[in-house]
Amino acid sequence: MSLPKDVRAPSPYTITGNLHEGGRTRLLRAVRSVDGRPVILKVIDPRSGCSQDIERLRREYTMGKALRHEAFVEPLALETFEGLPALVMEDFGGESLDHLIDAPMSAGRFLELAVRLVTCVAELHQRDILHKDLKPQNILVNATTGQVKLADFGLASRLPREQPPLARVARLAVQSLCDWCITDVVEGEQIRRSIWAHRDSAKESLLEQLRRRYSPALDSPHPAARALRCGEPLLVSGCSEEELRQYCEDDEHARLIRELGAQSVIVVPLMARGRPIGALSVVSSAPGRCYGEADLEIVQHVAHRAALAIDNARLYRAAQEAIRMRDEFLTVATHELNTPMTSLTLSLEAMDRGLRSGRLCDPPAMGRQVERALRQATRLARLNRELLEVSRIDTDRASLDLAEVDLGGVVRDVIARFELDLARAGCSVSLRISGRNVGSWDRSRVDQIVTNLVANAIKFGPGKPIEIVLGEEAGTTRLSVKDHGIGVDPARQERIFDRFERAVSDRHYGGLGLGLYISRQIAQAHGGSIRVESAPGDGATFTVELPGAGPPVSPRAPVFSNDSIGPIR
Repeated sequence: MSLPKDVRAPSPYTITGNLHEGGRTRLLRAVRSVDGRPVILKVIDPRSGCSQDIERLRREYTMGKALRHEAFVEPLALETFEGLPALVMEDFGGESLDHLIDAPMSAGRFLELAVRLVTCVAELHQRDILHKDLKPQNILVNATTGQVKLADFGLASRLPREQPPLARVARLAVQSLCDWCITDVVEGEQIRRSIWAHRDSAKESLLEQLRRRYSPALDSPHPAARALRCGEPLLVSGCSEEELRQYCEDDEHARLIRELGAQSVIVVPLMARGRPIGALSVVSSAPGRCYGEADLEIVQHVAHRAALAIDNARLYRAAQEAIRMRDEFLTVATHELNTPMTSLTLSLEAMDRGLRSGRLCDPPAMGRQVERALRQATRLARLNRELLEVSRIDTDRASLDLAEVDLGGVVRDVIARFELDLARAGCSVSLRISGRNVGSWDRSRVDQIVTNLVANAIKFGPGKPIEIVLGEEAGTTRLSVKDHGIGVDPARQERIFDRFERAVSDRHYGGLGLGLYISRQIAQAHGGSIRVESAPGDGATFTVELPGAGPPVSPRAPVFSNDSIGPIR
């Protein structure tokens, strides 16, 4: 059996165990002598191996390197072991699933394992990859941490990607309708030049220059921008020099258009569900070729089909993202709800054993068990409240019960409730209040914002002081909560206010990733805002601003877009 060129020279390994043996390969646990790193060796069985198995190992290594995600076992190298090719992989302490499913498993444990496995498979499919060999021995589970990873991508394949609809539209247009074509799409408040094509491929570099230097803005003179602003098509039958210049930003812009050629132009807005999502521009550079009403009708028909394709693609991506977020949330929620439930069950079982034994109960010990049980019950209630609050927000049922509220009193009440938690975490609190800080707000909802911010400060800054400042200026009350904990990466500071998002691993800090999302929705429902200022290792300052006059319109929470899926820290 000849070895492929990408198989490296052998490194010495000490075998520590047999993970799985079957078919043509063996999985061995080993320690790499050069650095002491625990690894897994996938070795071809010399009795049944063949050149196809070497190709499969190489394919698995290449595919695994391209994936690079915590849901998949990471390949480290292709080497030789005992003269045969071997795939060296990370060892995260997992056992193959076929070793675990024979043992008794609780319903909660089974559900958690199933959700994690579904999440791994979904992550794979999101990358347009089919595993093709998904069986228990190719699923590794760390029984201690619950982490699940997929292995053995030797038969995996990528799904063929279809050419994007806009690219097809552009290519078809230059074959029959025009000499060159541009499609622009609206993303938020910006216009992005998406696809362009020219009948003469040598001139596509000019279109690239046009995109790079003169992409349209919503307020620019570009024909696409004008069509988007008014929502109506633009037909220029004969484009004179004067007309050309009124659509250009400067002389260089006009020069590029002249080089491309622009005798006649049609620009049609791409409309989906009653709103413009882009524009299709077709241009004829042939002398004497002037577009008319019949051409406009054809381009409008093409634009309608293109708009449907774009909108459907966006809806599909949004649905896929929602499914991914749901699967991730189910994993986190299962873990978060299971942790206090386990602790609560242990406390109740300990009390039950004490009562059944007939021995006199030790009041201090019983008191500690009751306190722990109550603490876990409180945590369960808080998690359930967060889930209920998100459900109310998503269905627009989060109405506000407005009254005159003293925010200073709310903050003092929250600090008093957290007295035991603050003592347990070793956090001191300083409170500085200036001004009246009274407004027309929903007391329970504002209390929820303060509670979430103080709970975050304790969680992410244990042993460090917490500074709370409350003041009023020009009819707006401003509350800031500053911790001295781990801080938030600037790249994630906006995302932490999205649903199910966090800036740290849920394995280390827990939480459903809902607290800051709920806080922002409540603040916005009051006509206010919440923001964060932070740097990694420097703590974080969360600032809430609420207008004293209350919500600007009606005392109801706004309808929140499903597009907001997408970090509690």
